[in-house]
Amino acid sequence: MNHESRKALDIILRRDFESFFIRVFQHLNPGTQFLGNWHSKAVAYHLDLIRNETIRRLIIAMPPRSGKSIAASVALPAFVHGHDPRRRIVCASYSQELATKFQNDYRRVLTSDWYRHLFPATRISSRKDTEAHIELNEGGSRTATSVGGTLTGLGADLIIIDDPLKAADAASEPARQKVNQWYGSTLLSRLNDKNSGAIVIASQRLHVGDLVGHVRAAGVHWETLTLQAIATRDQTILVGDNLRYIHRKGELLHPAREPQSILDNLLRELGELKFGAQYLQEPVAPGGNMFRHEWLRRYDLPIGPQSGDKIIQSWDTASKIAVTNDWSVCVTVLERRGEFYLIDVFRKRVDFPRLRQAAIELARKHSPRLVLVEDAGVGPALIADLRQAGVSARAMKCSKSKEARADVQTAKFEGGRVLLPNKAPWLAELEAELLAFPGGQHDDQVDALCQALAYERPRMKSITLPIRIGYA
Repeated sequence: MNHESRKALDIILRRDFESFFIRVFQHLNPGTQFLGNWHSKAVAYHLDLIRNETIRRLIIAMPPRSGKSIAASVALPAFVHGHDPRRRIVCASYSQELATKFQNDYRRVLTSDWYRHLFPATRISSRKDTEAHIELNEGGSRTATSVGGTLTGLGADLIIIDDPLKAADAASEPARQKVNQWYGSTLLSRLNDKNSGAIVIASQRLHVGDLVGHVRAAGVHWETLTLQAIATRDQTILVGDNLRYIHRKGELLHPAREPQSILDNLLRELGELKFGAQYLQEPVAPGGNMFRHEWLRRYDLPIGPQSGDKIIQSWDTASKIAVTNDWSVCVTVLERRGEFYLIDVFRKRVDFPRLRQAAIELARKHSPRLVLVEDAGVGPALIADLRQAGVSARAMKCSKSKEARADVQTAKFEGGRVLLPNKAPWLAELEAELLAFPGGQHDDQVDALCQALAYERPRMKSITLPIRIGYA
């Protein structure tokens, strides 16, 4: 390679994280060919959004042995430190042995001749260079810990969690609770700045109650990249700025590396439930699966108003705001010629004054023909306040169980009459709850949606409604 070509390559490796990630792979696996694929571009792109602080929370859910650990636990910390050797990074995995391996791989990269040439200001300090903690001359660091490990006195600007739960422990509720409790009680408190600090979770899905399911249920928005070994639906995935790849239903993720024959063998060895969780990122709770993924149709926003459209809002309210209580949920559904478009979901733990304010604001935003409110708890009070504000509201009495009410509506899903948007901030949490029902931790969104679908609408003249469709 001549001097000019070398200089051009150096510029690319300094600026482009995907190219840097490939170089890290080659360094750690000499003689092994890197099989490039669109999904590695997607992983690199999303991780670089964390590096340049465009996003603060990222979930990457993808099959095992697909390159996520080298990208997230080794290449990302090395690239971050190359650009800013002052940043403090904590990396956690389910075992200290695994965490130590990634720490040693990171060290191998930083001490390589090519890395030192690319980033001359980033050097490991002789004061602290261990399997648990590496410090840099400029003040940055990379700490390696296992889930449950102590981090007393250590702060982080970036936390990377790589496979926090061992696959063999997925069925153990105490093991799952240990991970989730450690995340909330120990790991979160390590962020130096709760506003600017970033967290990455890179993991295969193992259970609806794993860490990914746990943080999604908390109601905080996470940017999510879901990669399936075999696409169960069409999925549009960002692979660059304004660049998208459509992973078509039935298409393999990486056929050059895992062709259909290998995936068929894995399905036979693991069984449908484990394969569905680890390779399709679709864990199912015990007793769940009333709603199936293949039943969920999609539509693209925005969807403009048409003559005959009817908008219904449906509330499932909770009167307490403790973190262990249920959520207050409002779903906004547009009915068009027998099809139901879910256009908005509100889901928060709020006291009654804020619940009332939210209900009135959502009614003004979407101009529903009718607001349905479950006749329980604070429901009657909310109905009275909505009517006083000029909103048409109706009490819905529920004589059957939630499971029985949902079961009646499954035909609408199976028949493709219920459509969800391709992208929305609330979509991941809604899908997780639907697919886990009735075995999931929460069912408020399912209940509110089924209440809207069940409402018998009287015959009315068709009119064009002044609707505005958007995200909550």
